[in-house]
Amino acid sequence: FKQKTAYEMQRGLVGSEMCIRDRNKEEFIKYGGHALSKKVVDRIFAEVPRKFKTKDKMGYDDFIWFMLSEENKSTNRSIEYWFSILVLDTNGIIGPHEMEYFYEEQVHRLESLNREPILFADILCLSLIHH
Repeated sequence: FKQKTAYEMQRGLVGSEMCIRDRNKEEFIKYGGHALSKKVVDRIFAEVPRKFKTKDKMGYDDFIWFMLSEENKSTNRSIEYWFSILVLDTNGIIGPHEMEYFYEEQVHRLESLNREPILFADILCLSLIHH
């Protein structure tokens, strides 16, 4: 990661409650106004993308690693971080099974907001057409 990115992040987090202390899964799921799905947070706390330094808690170093991956998704490290979260098996491919697994939760979010979700089969079909 670039030093400038880390500096800008650190400057924005000074005094932030999320940055000062270790956090557990229940606290972390509130990050960004619940921007991350529960399934993604579960994968982060299963230490899939990176082993935590403190058992069952995301420490300062772990949070900074997450933030760098979250803020600049174009770096190789960030891509590896998020890719490891999304790949559920050992084949190294984000396939329809993984896509549907994470999309299920988005469907529930949309329904709770009284929005009509797009069927996963339609999304998959569009995805295949564009590739």
